Amino acid sequence: MRYANTLYGAAYQFDLRYRLQAHQMAWVLAEAKIPIVVTLSATRFVIWINLQSPSYGVLVRQDVSLLKTLSLVSLALRKGKPKQLEPNSFKQKLSLYSR
Repeated sequence: MRYANTLYGAAYQFDLRYRLQAHQMAWVLAEAKIPIVVTLSATRFVIWINLQSPSYGVLVRQDVSLLKTLSLVSLALRKGKPKQLEPNSFKQKLSLYSR
């Protein structure tokens, strides 16, 4: 497929019943900074990866079950990330505990 003068290869296809899995897969790839395009037809979702991306050759050969596991790990890691503190919030919290 060609989009914006860039060639993409179909890497993953999902039946319409698996919409959530298609979106999760696209999210994981996007979080990994892999250039993707997602298309929708009457019967399926297709995730296309930029053919110039070094990840394309590796991801096309991977088993979908491996990527599902990676997406679960990625989601778990994102949930476990500490929230960013405002620059002065740490000082404010510290002063509350030192009183």
